[in-house]
Parts: sequence; structure tokens; C-alpha cells
Amino acid sequence: MRNYGLLQEKQARAKDWVFGGITGILTDKLELDGSWDEWLPIYEPQSSTFDTMSCVTFSALNCLETLYKRKYKDDVNFSDRFIAKSSNTTLSGNYLSVVADAIVNYGLVDESLWPFEARNWTEYMKDIPTEVYDSAAVSRERFKINWEWVLDGSTDALKEALQYSPIQVTVYAWQTPVNDVYQRTEIAPNHAVMLYGYRDNEYWLIYDHYSKNIKKLAWDFNFGHRLRYNIENNMPEKKYADNLLVQLVEAPGGFGMTLDGKLVIDDLSKLQAAWILRNNGDIKGKTLPMLKADWDLLPKINLKKEAL
Repeated sequence: MRNYGLLQEKQARAKDWVFGGITGILTDKLELDGSWDEWLPIYEPQSSTFDTMSCVTFSALNCLETLYKRKYKDDVNFSDRFIAKSSNTTLSGNYLSVVADAIVNYGLVDESLWPFEARNWTEYMKDIPTEVYDSAAVSRERFKINWEWVLDGSTDALKEALQYSPIQVTVYAWQTPVNDVYQRTEIAPNHAVMLYGYRDNEYWLIYDHYSKNIKKLAWDFNFGHRLRYNIENNMPEKKYADNLLVQLVEAPGGFGMTLDGKLVIDDLSKLQAAWILRNNGDIKGKTLPMLKADWDLLPKINLKKEAL
């Protein structure tokens, strides 16, 4: 049986929180119909010329990215490579709880800081630079992340949990579907994916990061483990007026322009022209020195407003 990177575990350790039981996650219901279709994350495959064996990491971050997008109306793209390495993922994969603990303990970094740029497994799992870990430490101040098991796998419990967040679930991937629906199987799970919705009494909806498609699972499908995350913007982001020319005064240095709570990074001459134009030529007092810790907190875009 093929394994996509899932290691089996006995869930719910004594210290773990449980949805509907002993929990420290107290949040409001966000999607009363249990549907997260509108907030699906940026697609990233766990396999290119080699398989990272990191389905647990990819599905966990998809859940967090989807939830964050819903709560804060902002796309984020966290580095899967950073968490895969930080959680000591092996060629056999990893456990849900180990990856979840790594996310909480190490923090998150943007995909741009530690991207999927590797030719093989060894290169993908090489040591993470100190500056990337420093950025993760900053993120631990910004994001409050926690998680809990969804031990009750009944239909009603899953529908209830989906009102709060997507759910990371383990499945067997994949038997041949019947009428485009994957049927119940008793084969042990070998893959972790994101459950993000359903059509009542018909099928569950799965976002499978491995193959960039949506899968329908039978209404009586028996999921393996089930886990849900919560993410909060724990530290209010600093607010800056729009159209300030910002200079990063610490290494590696750089320039940007504030816009809509983000930092525009682009060719310096184009950036300066846009800064002057957006201020109608009145640029006196429209500059700002910035430390790296503050710089790292702001999402980065280019002049086309594309995420960097």
C-alpha cells in the first residue's frame, strides 16, 4: 500500500484538548453551513520530482491558511518546508500530533522565506537558516495557534466541528470512485487531507493538496484521525498610513511602500515613481525607517498587488 507520509498514532494524549470536551479553544461559529469553499488556500503540491512525504504538514497548513483567510480576509501562504523540517518529518512521514506541536512551538514563516526549492529529499530537508527561525519567532508573537482532536467521528459531530474550522482528516487514498464519489473502505489510512464541507446526506468535500482536485467522499466514509486548528492574530498589527516610503534599516536592508496594511516591494525606481505619484508630489514627511521585526510582520506585495 502506498504511503503519502502519514504515520499512525494513538490519538488524544492526556495533555491534548478535545472538541466538545476538555478544550482551550473557545471560538465563535464562522460557517453555519459548514462550508469553506470560498476560502480555499493557494494550491501547493507535496510532490514534484520527488515526494516530500509531508502530507501531514501540507494538510495542516491548508487548514490554517483557509481559516485565516476566512477570519481576516487575507491570503497567507505558510512554508510547508519549514514545518516539515521543524517537525522532523522522515521518509516514512510524520504524526498529526507531532506536526501540530511543531506548528505551535516553532511558529510559522511565509513561503517566500523558505520556499519549495529543492531537487531532492536531502536538499528539501537541509538545515534551516537562523534568520528563518528568527522570523518564525516573530510569528509566535503575532499568531496564537492551538489545536484539538475531534474524537467523535459521527456525522453530527463533524458537521458541528465544520462550523468552526476546516478539519484535518486521515483517509485511505484512493480506491476507484463510484459515480465520482469515493466509497467507504476499511483499509487503514495512508494520507492526510483537509475536510472543508459537505452536501448533506450526499457526500463530504475533501481538498487534496497532492493532486489539485476536490474529492467527494461517501456520506458513510470512515475517516481515521480528525484534528482541528484555531489561529488568532494575537498581536494587533501596527497600522501605518498609506503611501509611506519605508526603509529597512537593518540587514539585509531594502525599501518598500505602505499600502492597505501591506508593504509594496518592487523595482526601486518604479517604487519611487509610484510613491511620488500616489502622494501627488507632496512627499515631505512621507518616509519611515523600520526595524526588521516590524518589516517581517507586514504582508508583502508587488506593484501589481500580487503576493510575494
